[in-house]
Amino acid sequence: MDAVSRIEGQDKAAQRIDLLKENFVKAKRIALNTLEKIHIVNVEEILRCESNINYTMFYFTDGTKLLVTKTLKEFDNLLSGHNFIRVHQSHLINTNFIKEFLKSAGDIVMKDGTKVPVSTRKKQVLMDMISNF
Repeated sequence: MDAVSRIEGQDKAAQRIDLLKENFVKAKRIALNTLEKIHIVNVEEILRCESNINYTMFYFTDGTKLLVTKTLKEFDNLLSGHNFIRVHQSHLINTNFIKEFLKSAGDIVMKDGTKVPVSTRKKQVLMDMISNF
């Protein structure tokens, strides 16, 4: 195989990967890579994500959790168009599952009862967003 054919093959493979990614976004599903396997999950089932050094812990609406081998920043970019907001350096939440905002403590309470801290910088953005619900 010559160099031109190899490059064309790589371009086609890249196009197929981009198409797969696009289809996942449209279907509101994402692939989560763990040490053991790749999990395909519905975005609507993700309650929140928490940074764990170079890993991300996903918490789901059914009470399960999953440790994924990517950073929170990568998921922040991926999920930002799906009602997720980064409220703290270590926390990304699904706004569909906010139960209440404790103004004095600066915490969000999720529908499962979990308290998630909100950074000082994100507090006003979050309050503005909540007032628009």
